[in-house]
Amino acid sequence: MIDLHSHIFQFDDGAQIMEDSVKVAKQEVHEGIHTIAANPHHQNRKYINEKNEILHRVSVLNNYLIQENIPLIILPGQESPIYEGIIRDYRNGKMLTLNQLNKYIFIVLPSSQMPQFIARLIYDIQAEAGRRIPSIFVPPERSRRAFYIILSTKVR
Repeated sequence: MIDLHSHIFQFDDGAQIMEDSVKVAKQEVHEGIHTIAANPHHQNRKYINEKNEILHRVSVLNNYLIQENIPLIILPGQESPIYEGIIRDYRNGKMLTLNQLNKYIFIVLPSSQMPQFIARLIYDIQAEAGRRIPSIFVPPERSRRAFYIILSTKVR
């Protein structure tokens, strides 16, 4: 089983120290999970966790799990809110798609008002550099309103 949404690292609101990360890893393995996508918060007014830092921490944690014989693989990811500079940051190498495959990007939707530019922004993300990068909206309970806005907006 794969856990696509985890805060296993000690640099956002997830685990605070390596021992916490190891405790989470052991619990995940106990529940039958063999792979985790670590998705620390980025650009959410509290945390800035750019691509290179996440890649480094994934490497450190994976090496530690191997040393401790914990059969769990951590994949790099990033959870970012909708913000106007997201395309620029993606182009500048600050954004991280799931496992660096340029296939999926995790987008946190606002809990209250959806910005009017959301349909255009999602379209731009998916069309970036001629490739389609599907967005995974987290948490899913916020997605219904966004889908209504996106589907009812003509993007040119």
